[in-house]
Amino acid sequence: DIDDWTFYANSGDRVTIDFDFSPNTANTYASMEVQLLDEYDNWVEGRYIQDITYELPLNWQVEIPDSGNYKIRVVSYSEDATGEYKVSWSLAQDTGGGNLAAGTVGYGALDYYNDQDDWTFYANSGDRVTVDFSLSQNTFTNQYTSIEVQLLDEYDGWINAAYIYDIYQDSPKSFQAEIPYSGNYTIRVVTYSDDNIGAEYKVSWSLVQDTGGGNLAAGTVGYGALDYYNDIDDWTFYADSGDKVTVNFIFSPKNSNITYTYIELQLLDQNGGWIDYDYIQDIYSELPLNWQSEIPYSGNYTIRIVSYSEDATGEYEVSWSLAQDTGGGNLAAGTTGYGSLDYYYDEDDWEIYGNAGDTITIDFNLDNSIYSDIYYAGIEIQLHDDGMIDYRYIQDLRYDLPLNWQFQLPNSGDYTIRVVSYSDYINSYKVSWYVSSTNSSASGNQGNSTNSFTYEQPNLYMSHNTVSSYTGTYYFDGNDSNNNPVWVNFDCGCYIYKFSVAFTSSGWVWVLQPGPPTTEWNAASYTTAEWPWEIPLGEGWSSDIDYVSTIN
Repeated sequence: DIDDWTFYANSGDRVTIDFDFSPNTANTYASMEVQLLDEYDNWVEGRYIQDITYELPLNWQVEIPDSGNYKIRVVSYSEDATGEYKVSWSLAQDTGGGNLAAGTVGYGALDYYNDQDDWTFYANSGDRVTVDFSLSQNTFTNQYTSIEVQLLDEYDGWINAAYIYDIYQDSPKSFQAEIPYSGNYTIRVVTYSDDNIGAEYKVSWSLVQDTGGGNLAAGTVGYGALDYYNDIDDWTFYADSGDKVTVNFIFSPKNSNITYTYIELQLLDQNGGWIDYDYIQDIYSELPLNWQSEIPYSGNYTIRIVSYSEDATGEYEVSWSLAQDTGGGNLAAGTTGYGSLDYYYDEDDWEIYGNAGDTITIDFNLDNSIYSDIYYAGIEIQLHDDGMIDYRYIQDLRYDLPLNWQFQLPNSGDYTIRVVSYSDYINSYKVSWYVSSTNSSASGNQGNSTNSFTYEQPNLYMSHNTVSSYTGTYYFDGNDSNNNPVWVNFDCGCYIYKFSVAFTSSGWVWVLQPGPPTTEWNAASYTTAEWPWEIPLGEGWSSDIDYVSTIN
């Protein structure tokens, strides 16, 4: 069945064709077509209908190419496509478009598929303009859409554009562009979807206000805004060589729905040379920013704030100050030093004095009320004389703290307990030390004489790789990973430690060797071929080690 409905229209008219159908059967599928033809039956456009539940009612727009008579042809292609219908046409209401002055708002609507609203304005070469676009979300029936906001020159040449897919995530939307030459420009709003026909929007443009930058004194706050893509704000200040400065930064995005952005803070010298930087991508986990850097030489410096995305627009606050380095100084035995990890690579030196053979205990802990949800950090507690003697590394705050660390001092004199931060983790701490009341001894801990050499209970077994002299005092150096004691002679760099073997009834021997045991003295890691010592061929057990004068 073919029904032709005729009408007259003028060239350029945009007509809306409405069609609905009531089938004679309960079948939801059919095969029919609604065609728009000119007076010679030439095809203009058409819509094919197969599922009458989801594809009806039909609302369809088309632009008339030439003035004349036209016909709407309704065709049934199946026996199921029988029933009553109604069809109408009207001139489409195209809401939106026209001249748009800077700072004023244009109100428009998405009237039909492929609707194009052109908003025109004049701008000068070098002007940086911001285009703002937002949807009236309560006029939409579908969360998802397909809209493009284009900035074109007077010849429809492409300048920039923004895309809207999600009416909540993508609206409001702003983008910026620099005008290449003086002339007329067009903001074109285009819809590529049949969804949300009739939904409303508003659009405006303005000359960009570049807010932010200037001289920034220590302790004062600079208020600025990332106004557009690739906006660069420079804040300048003077600092002296060796100053450690703290830069603080907070940001409020223009679109409150976003989580991720692309912002960089750079520290530059007066020649634009790179000193340091920090990068912000997640505005919730990476802000507020507290960032420290050391000034290499006296002069003028710049804190440069750069936006690398269209979402990185909004207001911010920036400030800098000389970092407060809290911690360090003379620390008497039994007293507590209170300090702070103030910045990345902060080093606090606590000076102590100890006597040779003293076994000292160093206690260290953090203020767990600060950043209590952070578990991982990079902190090192070092013991120095002329160089670092030993250290303890703290990584997991749940398991590595509080620290209780013992060490036997090799010589009388001044020592330094150094607290070092290897991360941006900022926290206060307390450190103390005292002289332990007792020292460990080989015979006391193990119940073995240092002069008894029997097969059943071997005692001290020397390395075949000898040194000039093993003579001297051996100091307790703590327990190894198997919780066995280790002694060290600082004069020759020799070590006495316990080593597991299979050829003794006890299953172990004491080893004396010129150098520290490897793999943290984990005896189980050695194979026969890897032993650092051996039985002298044909000699059996060695003679008494009478040149070890003292074992503490």
